[in-house]
Amino acid sequence: MLMIGVKRYTSDESRGFAFGIFYTVMNVAALMAGPVIDLFNLGRAPTDPVFEGGTITGNRMVIMTCGISAMASFIVTRACLSPAALAATEGEGQLIERRRHQIK
Repeated sequence: MLMIGVKRYTSDESRGFAFGIFYTVMNVAALMAGPVIDLFNLGRAPTDPVFEGGTITGNRMVIMTCGISAMASFIVTRACLSPAALAATEGEGQLIERRRHQIK
């Protein structure tokens, strides 16, 4: 989502600064990944209940968190795209399909 934002919503003059922000966000996320995984895995037994009547391992919590954040990112991206941008994206897909048929 960030890479699409850097590409579509920046000018040539501001693209370097926007990429710097993108790169910083990625580095902070990588820095936080280790402690978050440790938070999910350490300090609790795998049989400790996470919710009433159920247990879940730390690794499954990490995978579930990744899935939830990916879905949230998809929803935000779809909500923020204008109808014109969506139509242009669909048009690009149709153009690619036509080119594939021409090659065959």
